[in-house]
Amino acid sequence: MRKYLIDLVGFIVILGIFLGGQAATSFNEETQIITVTSTDRVFGVKGSKWIVLGTDENGNPIALQNTDILVRLKFNSSDLQASIEAGKTYEAVVVGYRVPFLSWYKNIISIKEIYDNP
Repeated sequence: MRKYLIDLVGFIVILGIFLGGQAATSFNEETQIITVTSTDRVFGVKGSKWIVLGTDENGNPIALQNTDILVRLKFNSSDLQASIEAGKTYEAVVVGYRVPFLSWYKNIISIKEIYDNP
């Protein structure tokens, strides 16, 4: 019985660390304007993720990821990716941080195309 209790406590601690880490990078929401130049799927040790490449409103290069996020209940990354087209400008709500040496990208929560009014 004691072993099961220790296993349960260990599981709860690991789950808390995982969800806490996701929560810490999932609620610093900001809006970015991006003109998309290309999209790609990057494969790594932990699986794959969608990447959106482009420039921000100042012309600086920008890379965003588009992956599902459990703590934000976002599970439509593939559908979202299918709606993003190169050459178009979007307003993207993003969370997270860009840390190049860890291959961390800001993650797209939602995105909508910006239309020019004639």
